[in-house]
Amino acid sequence: MRRIKRTSMESDEVVCRICMEVPTDDNYFMEFHQCTRCLPSDYVICFVCHGTVVTRLCPRCHADYAPIVLHEMPGPPFREVWGRTMMNDNDKASLLYKAGITRGIISGSNTAAFIPFENTINFSIAQDFDQETQELSFLTVTVPMQNLANNLRGETFVFNNDVWTAIDEASTTVANQDNDVYKTPGEAVFWQFSNLTYEGSKLYTMFSSEKWSEIMDPANIVSSVSAIRERIISQRP
Repeated sequence: MRRIKRTSMESDEVVCRICMEVPTDDNYFMEFHQCTRCLPSDYVICFVCHGTVVTRLCPRCHADYAPIVLHEMPGPPFREVWGRTMMNDNDKASLLYKAGITRGIISGSNTAAFIPFENTINFSIAQDFDQETQELSFLTVTVPMQNLANNLRGETFVFNNDVWTAIDEASTTVANQDNDVYKTPGEAVFWQFSNLTYEGSKLYTMFSSEKWSEIMDPANIVSSVSAIRERIISQRP
């Protein structure tokens, strides 16, 4: 492990490459940094600073540090399902269950909705927690897909520093037009769901297809779906 000196007057000490501190309390050194260009022995990074450079640039070589991979939500698009005129109660309950899970994901994490018709990708990015409202705020911005064509890889979207550059440029343009790019969790959910009404639209989340399979496993959701189904029946005239 490489040792980094704070100053020439101090003895060698292993410190974080970014904050130049030794982690204390709940912070700790990552076992390895996640830059794929630098050698594991080139530097060390603490957990807190690691979180600040994920999807950004390596503090040493300035290549992409560690992207976040968003996964396409599997199953029929909501637009296709919503368009069905005939649905039995179980299918309707399963759809409402999945929609509820999706609402929770959008209102609590980063998501991206790709609209082929417009060739745009719409980001909802969680921002700082607001102590006054006790809610997250979300940066919502639309980016032309041609700027990020290389980031869309099969059923995944690679969120790296190029994405931040495109988001910064797009959000600056929107702000200059006196449009508010920040939304409450509820507004972010409504915005992303409206994006999913377009033909061919796809939602990308932190959940892998394997995680979705686990969530949508009938054995895991039967009680929830049954409760929703009973609610549907009870609301009939």
